[in-house]
Amino acid sequence: RDVLGLTDGNLSRHLRTLEEAKYVQVHKGYEGRRPRTWLSLTRAGARALADEVAVLRRIVARVDGTGDRGQGHAPSEPESARGPRHHHQV
Repeated sequence: RDVLGLTDGNLSRHLRTLEEAKYVQVHKGYEGRRPRTWLSLTRAGARALADEVAVLRRIVARVDGTGDRGQGHAPSEPESARGPRHHHQV
């Protein structure tokens, strides 16, 4: 939360969206007397993250001029990156 500059409410909403998409599992409990939340990345979440990173790398490569030179079209996206997507401000 602090690194991303999010409020508790912003972070909670983002985590709920990721949980609804089955990208993370949320585990709540206590550490001593303090409430804590732990997250686990699911297989679907790991695949979605890998797909997103791959797309971002292709975009950076095009901007840097290190990839897809002269192709005149956007790089293709992995199958799981197509269709409606949830975008999260991080």
